[in-house]
Amino acid sequence: MKSIALMDPLLSKDVGGHGIWIKLIAKYSAELTGAHIVLGTRTDISEVTKQRVGVSHHYAEVFTTNAFSEFRTDISQKVPRQRIAIARDCTVAASKLANCDLQVYPTAMAATALGVAAAKKRSNHTVLLFQYPLEEVSDRDFLYRQDLLSILQNPNKHRIHCLATTEGIAADFSVLGIPCKVAAFGHFAQQKARAPKNQLQHIGILGAQRPEKDGGLLLPLVQALLANKFRVTLQDTRKNKFAFSHPNLQIIDQFLMPDKFHDLAASTDANIITNEPTYFTKRFSGVATESLAAGVPIVAPSTTHMAWMASRFNAGVAYKERTPQSILSAVNQLQKNYTAVAQGAIRSSDWLTSEHGLKNLTLSLLNAVNV
Repeated sequence: MKSIALMDPLLSKDVGGHGIWIKLIAKYSAELTGAHIVLGTRTDISEVTKQRVGVSHHYAEVFTTNAFSEFRTDISQKVPRQRIAIARDCTVAASKLANCDLQVYPTAMAATALGVAAAKKRSNHTVLLFQYPLEEVSDRDFLYRQDLLSILQNPNKHRIHCLATTEGIAADFSVLGIPCKVAAFGHFAQQKARAPKNQLQHIGILGAQRPEKDGGLLLPLVQALLANKFRVTLQDTRKNKFAFSHPNLQIIDQFLMPDKFHDLAASTDANIITNEPTYFTKRFSGVATESLAAGVPIVAPSTTHMAWMASRFNAGVAYKERTPQSILSAVNQLQKNYTAVAQGAIRSSDWLTSEHGLKNLTLSLLNAVNV
């Protein structure tokens, strides 16, 4: 294989988390295959971003600015013209890099439209990594879902290879007769955690705080934890932030690069996941994965994929109701069994760092076509 195109329509002016993610996948792809790496980016990518991601790669500015700016801000509005514009833009982008032996789409924000476009215009291999359940695609009337499914049901004809980030998402495709393998989890741990935490004193509530993670829950939850003598670190990136302070409360009011976020997740004794469970029954959680990879126990909703991850090695506890009382009860349960759960988190770290991580994710993407 001589050339690989890594397609990321969200890589533009701000390197952000996508930049670090794609930078390492590009690095490992080159190391593992010796292929020439082309990064398919937006037309408004800045020189600063190129410097941060890596000047050794060739940049192909193939995704137009306007279509994907609208995609990020108006995804819930179901604007027909927007969907048409994105699909057209993806079709053009895929055809511009048709000379590459392989096109890989390692981020799922536009995977549906990209898959349709790539299949219609290309004869060489395409790998798609899906990070969202198929029913979410259906609920959103998301970018020509039926067209995508009809193409994916003929993978040999279109030379498209599907991967998913979790077993549940892969099963969505499998029941429709679409081959879909499970990829390694991507995370930023450089090595497994060496020793279990000693006691539960410092609790984190981390990650970008979107409305579906709060819903009036955060303030009473933080207050309850502080009242029970825990030290709390809250990452609060909302415009309307907490008007609340306490000597044992640390608020981080900014987004962090993935490697810095991993360090933050590793600094606590446990991390609470407050996401609305219906969004994460099958979906991969970066907060949970970075925590467990760092050997830090988690407290997660009982019906989610992250609760399954925690239960695999007894590396956390689950709560049934998304209320401060239910979550605090789970935290108290964790405190009583902290030594055993902390040891389980070390076993989870060993599993995640040996079998998963960004290098193993890159291998999953490449092995989809037996590179």
